[in-house]
Amino acid sequence: MATDPLSALPPEARAEINALVDDDRRQVPWRPLVDEADPSRPTPQRLAYDSPADFLLYGGAAGGGKTDILLGLALTQHRRSMIWRREYRQLAAIVDRAKAIVGTRSFREHPESRFLFPDGRLIRFGGMAVAGDEKGYQGQPYDLMAFDELTEFLESQFRFV
Repeated sequence: MATDPLSALPPEARAEINALVDDDRRQVPWRPLVDEADPSRPTPQRLAYDSPADFLLYGGAAGGGKTDILLGLALTQHRRSMIWRREYRQLAAIVDRAKAIVGTRSFREHPESRFLFPDGRLIRFGGMAVAGDEKGYQGQPYDLMAFDELTEFLESQFRFV
C-alpha cells in the first residue's frame, strides 16, 4: 500500500509544496495523462495533445480522456476555442469539468456558456440540435473548433463547420 510521501514532512514544508503546486496549476491548468507504469511512454492523450495535425479524430472508451483533451487544448494551446455537443443541455458536464480544472475564480462566465480568462483566452460552448443550427456559428473566428461525441452530429453539420 503506497503512502503519501508528503505526510512525513512538517506542516510548514507541506504547505510550501502545496503552494508551489497550486501556483504551477494556475500557470498550466491542465496536462495530458501520464502512463504511470512507464512515464516515458506517451499516452494517446499526450500524442493527441502534441499532434501538429490541423484535423484530429480522438476516440475510445468512456473515461479515456476525450473531453479532457478538448478542454486541455482550449486552456493551454488556443486563444479562441469553440466546443460543441449535439444538444446544448449535454454541455453541463463539460462546463462543470472545465470549472473543476481551472477553478471558478480563474475566469468570468458569460451568458451563452462563454468563459473569458484574464489573459484574453475565450472558450465557448454550443449545441447543434437540428440541421441548420451550425449556420449560427458562421463567420466567428476560432483557432480550435472541437466536437465532443462527433458521431452524434449530422455529417452535414460537421462538414459545414
